[in-house]
Amino acid sequence: MKKSTCKSLALILATLFLLLGLAACGDGGTSANRDEAEKYLSQGIDARDAENLDEALAAFNKAIELDPGYAEAYFYRARVNTRLQAFDKAFADYDKAIELDPKDADSWYFRASLYEDAENYDKALEGYSKAIELSPQEDVQYYGRAGLYFTLEMYDEALADLDKAIGMDPTDADYYEARGMVYEALGEDDLAEADYAMAAELG
Repeated sequence: MKKSTCKSLALILATLFLLLGLAACGDGGTSANRDEAEKYLSQGIDARDAENLDEALAAFNKAIELDPGYAEAYFYRARVNTRLQAFDKAFADYDKAIELDPKDADSWYFRASLYEDAENYDKALEGYSKAIELSPQEDVQYYGRAGLYFTLEMYDEALADLDKAIGMDPTDADYYEARGMVYEALGEDDLAEADYAMAAELG
C-alpha cells in the first residue's frame, strides 16, 4: 500500500473517532454537566417538599438548562407545574420525560393521572396500563387504574385491580374504602360494609 493511501486512511479514521467523541458528548451533556444538574435537581426536590414551588421550578429549570437530556428533571418539573396548575407545561414535560426514558413507570402514571383530571379517559387508561406493564409490583398503579375504571363504571375491572392492590398491600385503608365503593355499586352490600369496616379499622 502506498504511503499516501495510508496517510489518507489514517486521517479518515481520526476524523471518524473525533466525530464519535463529539456525538457522545452531545448526547445528554457531559458528565460534569450531569453532576451539576443533579445538584440542582436535589435542591429543587427539597424546595418542592418545603412548598417553595417557585424556587423548585427555578432549580429544575437550571438542571434542564445544564443537561437537556435529563429525564428526571423534566419529571419533577412536570410535578411542580401540575401543582402550579400550569397543565400544558406539565403535559409537555411528561412527554419529554417519557421520550427520554420511555421505561419510567412514574412518568406514565402521573401523566395518566393528569389526563384523567382532563377527562381524556382513553389516554389516561393507556398511561395507567403502561405504568402497570413497566412496574407490575407497584400496588399504587393498580389503585390508580381502578379509580379510572370506577369513573367509567367498569366495576369488574376496578374490582380486579383493587383485589390486586390489596393483595400486594393489605394494610392500606384507602384500598378497602375504594373496593367498598365498587362492591356498593355492584349491589354487594355485605361485602361493601365489610370493606368499609376494614378501612375504618386500618385508618
